[in-house]
Amino acid sequence: MKEENRVKSLIEKWFFKGSLRLKYLFLVTFIFLTLGVMSLFISIKSIQTISSEDISRFKEKAYEAKKEELKSGVEIAIKTINAFYTCTFEEMLKKEAKKRLQYYMDILINIITNFYQKNYQKMPLPELKKEIIRIVKNARYGEKGYFWINDLHPRMIMHPYKPELNGKDLSNYKDPTGKRLFVEMVKVVKANGKGFVEYMWPRPGEKVPQPKISYVVLFKPFNWIIGTGVYIKDYLQEVTQKVQKQALYTLQKIRFGKNNIGYFWVLDEKGKVLMHPIKPEVVNTIPKASKIILNTLGDKDTAFVIYKWPKPGENIPKTKISYVARFKPWHWLVGTGAYVEDIEEKIALMQRNTKKEIRILICKTIIFTVILFLFTTVILNKLSEKIVFDRLEKLIEKLKLAALGKFEYLGTSFSKDEIGKIEESVNEIIFSLRRLSEEIEKGFYALREGEKIELNIESFSGEYKKILSLISNFYQELQKAITEIKNFAHYLEMGNLKEIQIVKKDLPPVFIEILDRLERTREKILETMQYLKKIVNNIKEGNFDIEIEEDTFSGVYQEIVVHLKQVLNNFKIILEKIAN
Repeated sequence: MKEENRVKSLIEKWFFKGSLRLKYLFLVTFIFLTLGVMSLFISIKSIQTISSEDISRFKEKAYEAKKEELKSGVEIAIKTINAFYTCTFEEMLKKEAKKRLQYYMDILINIITNFYQKNYQKMPLPELKKEIIRIVKNARYGEKGYFWINDLHPRMIMHPYKPELNGKDLSNYKDPTGKRLFVEMVKVVKANGKGFVEYMWPRPGEKVPQPKISYVVLFKPFNWIIGTGVYIKDYLQEVTQKVQKQALYTLQKIRFGKNNIGYFWVLDEKGKVLMHPIKPEVVNTIPKASKIILNTLGDKDTAFVIYKWPKPGENIPKTKISYVARFKPWHWLVGTGAYVEDIEEKIALMQRNTKKEIRILICKTIIFTVILFLFTTVILNKLSEKIVFDRLEKLIEKLKLAALGKFEYLGTSFSKDEIGKIEESVNEIIFSLRRLSEEIEKGFYALREGEKIELNIESFSGEYKKILSLISNFYQELQKAITEIKNFAHYLEMGNLKEIQIVKKDLPPVFIEILDRLERTREKILETMQYLKKIVNNIKEGNFDIEIEEDTFSGVYQEIVVHLKQVLNNFKIILEKIAN
């Protein structure tokens, strides 16, 4: 009984009253080891019950796994092709086309600008213009790229493929959509000096307008608009062909699987081989296997196909299973395959190794469990340090700093666990305190500088809002008091003390007391001024026998009166001497 109580007391002392870290490590280690032991027995039991039926099922799964492997491979190939295909999207092509037009236009503008700068003082203006027109007219790039010139009227000056437009007024020239394209070009260059315009225009040698995007630049010396463009459909076709070649070349280089013998091939919808990395001689032909693939695929997007095909480096065809998928945008059939005998050999090898693997698995499981048991405490301690306790210590540290008035954030992103929620809440508190501190600091800065205070009170709530409201109200009251003091100083400066009216309504006692003192000061000054005025009036009348009651004044007022009294006495003595 005593031993039980001792154990119970020890458990309570060590576990229930111990640190959170010890409790966590004890519970997790106990549970982990329990699950490990249970998993060991279940694994041993499961391995012992393996039979020929399991091998048969595994054989079926092996085929399915191979199919999944082929399917995954083709999906990767489709994604690779799709990555190239996205390069042919119209919006992306427009961006590339614009870069291309800008590139060639910059070259031409540099050429004619240099020619103009070298010859504008040497050649007559008509001859200079004629020579620049010749340069622009003969300029070409790519297969069909050309340039034209019109002015700001707009009037066509030169078009290499439509000379019948030369010299004509193009103000009302419209494309089939009703766009006055040359007027748009004038607007663009007048606004920015250069820019892009989209419209419909026939290809050279054709009559049917096609969508086109052009780049126009103002050649300032002659106020000419020089333009060049590209037909979107032609550019799309040109780029698509290049991208398709790049896609086929990329697929041709990809290898995967054991010993990197896996590869991809591509057919068109008619069965013609577009790319085969192992047998390039079949490219642009329609082998028998292609017909089998087309018949099996039919109208479906994907299919598994069985046919005969030689292994790499061999001439005798062997049974092969392939997975084929359509890439509809380009009407391609993409596929890869595996030889059946490889699968059979692998299954046979697995059957031979099954018993050996059972023994090895049992030994490994036992060894792993023992090692796991020995290192669980260390590993979990390290993990808990990083996942839980380091975060808790950091949280405590930040709270201590916040208590000292140092508002440091915990971070910007938190995990979704409980500690993360606590960290997020503490971070919000620190954020609120920091914002409050900043608003208070801003308020006192404005108070010190005499600026208008603008506190973001509505973004706070609770006590934060109450504190800022008190500061704001105090500032408003102080402003009222300062205004009254400024008015007092102004009237005092102007000598209009009788006009001063001090308003003390809605002010706190401390400000009322200050304004009361100012009011008493005003009265004292008025009283002194009136007394002095009385003395001056008596002096004017020749009466120097003036009784000055010094005790009725104090401070600087008394000092003024005393000095005035001395002056009167001195003056009175002088007058007596003069009289004598």
